[in-house]
Amino acid sequence: MVELSFLGACREVGRAGVLIEYKNTRLLLDYGIKIRPHQPPEMPVKPDSKIDAVLLTHCHLDHSGAIPSLYHSNPGLKVYGTPLTRDLSELLLYDSIKVAKMENYPIEFGEREVEMFHKNYRSITPGSKFKIGDIKVRAFHAGHIPGSLSYLLEVGKRRILYTGDYKYIDTQLVEGVDLDMPKVDILITESTYSTREHPPRPHEEKRLAQIVAETCKAGGTALIAGFAVARLNEAMIAIFRKSKTKCRLYLDGMARTATDIIRKHGTVRDKLLFEAALNTVNYVTSQKMRKKILKKPSIILTTSGMLEGGPVLFYLSKLYDSENSSLLITGFQVEGSRGDRLLKTGEIVIEDAVYKPSLRIERINLSAHVDRPRLLNFIKALSPRTVFCMHGEETNKFAKELSETMGVEGVEPRLGVSYKI
Repeated sequence: MVELSFLGACREVGRAGVLIEYKNTRLLLDYGIKIRPHQPPEMPVKPDSKIDAVLLTHCHLDHSGAIPSLYHSNPGLKVYGTPLTRDLSELLLYDSIKVAKMENYPIEFGEREVEMFHKNYRSITPGSKFKIGDIKVRAFHAGHIPGSLSYLLEVGKRRILYTGDYKYIDTQLVEGVDLDMPKVDILITESTYSTREHPPRPHEEKRLAQIVAETCKAGGTALIAGFAVARLNEAMIAIFRKSKTKCRLYLDGMARTATDIIRKHGTVRDKLLFEAALNTVNYVTSQKMRKKILKKPSIILTTSGMLEGGPVLFYLSKLYDSENSSLLITGFQVEGSRGDRLLKTGEIVIEDAVYKPSLRIERINLSAHVDRPRLLNFIKALSPRTVFCMHGEETNKFAKELSETMGVEGVEPRLGVSYKI
């Protein structure tokens, strides 16, 4: 008998974690935190006993951010993932410690535990096959961001696929999910956009290029806010390929280090294109430089994606009343974040001052997640008997729909509940 316990990401986006128990093997699939604006991150449910290993899909903190806390009770815990995921995870984990100290938030691990994460990490690649206790594992390319994986598990006579986050189509930076997978018995899938269809990617990239060109022609600054890992690189390549503006392009915030890490590993769809686009970018290295580049029309790619911190707040405090400038928001906005408030009310708070920006504000959909039509196609191709719908806010609706229309058992897992198969 196989037992699945969901430790997070149940009717929510964040703190992914699934525990699989079979015979004497206890295997954890991701173990992340939930980012909450102006509050400490929310932790997943703690496993009630020792874990044999963690299979990490990718670096984002909602999948990796709680792993170091496991070393208090599992000092030799092995974590499996790509080398790129290891290095990017460490960047984000050390930053989360820094943020916790700045905000005076409690945090359940420190630098020592991140060092243990590094020491016990086992590097794998798409196509890797290995065994952990009684469970056979095969890794597949997930297409979410560079270095991301999905995991196929052979547990007894059952095949279980854990998708993590994935993207069905190719993007500027990464190829879509590997579709050369066998049929499975159980599918554990992200459901972030199970009720929505993304606009065509080329259309959004064209909008991005047009708005940037219009802003520069008007003598303004195009401020592009995005996540540090991969998202701003997607925008960078789209601008390089589709915009003819002669404005200088700048990269600021943690995205600089993340870009250097991705460049070192070279795990991108088109290395030559990535290098060519990157060669057009200037890294912002000081506050003095930030002030200087605002004196001329320019394009600035900067963190943070939800406007919660990072250099974007400095730029907004200087550009908020510039009608010739623009702010392009490229990522998901958690409810209550500065970005969410700005889009809903037209206001943003920076250092206790309320700004009502008059610059142009646009949302550009460069999502790294699968959308509804392609999620349904993926499920049909794998023809599972049971689908666990996690990592989404409307998973109950989607699971019910799968049961009623697709002839599969759709399940909305409950937090902390175990399912015996």
